[in-house]
Amino acid sequence: MKYISRLNPKEKLSIISISRAYSAEDLKDALALFEPIDITIELGKSIGNKFFQFAGDDTLRTEDFQNQLDNSEIRAIWFACGGYGAIRILDKINWDKFIMNPKWLIGYSDITVIHLFVNLHLQIPTLHATMPKSMPINDQLATRLLLDYLQGDYKPIQYKARPNQSDFTLDGIIVGGNLSIVYSMLGTLNIESFEGKILFLEEIDEYLYHIDRMFIALQRAGIFQKIKGIILGGFTDIKDHENPFGFSIDDIVEAHTSAYNLPIIYDFPAGHDSKNYPIVFGVKAQIQCQNGQISLSYPNNQSL
Repeated sequence: MKYISRLNPKEKLSIISISRAYSAEDLKDALALFEPIDITIELGKSIGNKFFQFAGDDTLRTEDFQNQLDNSEIRAIWFACGGYGAIRILDKINWDKFIMNPKWLIGYSDITVIHLFVNLHLQIPTLHATMPKSMPINDQLATRLLLDYLQGDYKPIQYKARPNQSDFTLDGIIVGGNLSIVYSMLGTLNIESFEGKILFLEEIDEYLYHIDRMFIALQRAGIFQKIKGIILGGFTDIKDHENPFGFSIDDIVEAHTSAYNLPIIYDFPAGHDSKNYPIVFGVKAQIQCQNGQISLSYPNNQSL
């Protein structure tokens, strides 16, 4: 496991998009966020570029990402938005310099493509956290925690558990991200790499029967047999047909995971919601439920 150093004053962070087009004019809040800690922001050439829905064609987005990965002065890469497009350039990237000199890769949603590859194949941590496009809907804690984490202050995430949540302590490496992306990459993931991991999942704007289908696919692929627990984040704007599917998110999760006796953590404040709090993927974490309170922490955070 490789580790990533904290982001220090005067160091550089780049903002790029490897998915949907994003305008530089919409970065006002993102640029202001880093002013108090004196971080230099550089914008990649994908910002302000547009090729249909994408932030430039595949070649431009690949070159932009590659340049930021290879530039030793850039200590973190913050993806501006999600959408679709990361998977189109994943196999075009040369990761050699990044492996030798890792840096924080920050984002969620479509950036799950990057998280899965970097965490499971390269065994390097990444940061599942808010992005510039999401900042207008985020609460202040989401952005404040992002700054804290990038500076090496991994404050525990705590929230109230459901009334029927049993007490437990779960230690392990968290991986995952957006359910649709995890599902779409099943055929290219090494299932053995999920052994002993804690799987985080979140989703937005999907039909209940689609979610059921995706959980069945994870089950049949053997994921639930390998992992040691599941963290469910926000399942936002989930839809149903006029003719109801008949099962809730909880019903779906229970139906396809109960045979494996996995601890399930519900309602974690991360995903396409205002409370999109950071999760460090790819390092040892501890999640506890005690006295009605859930807490996610990183006991060995001095090693991150």
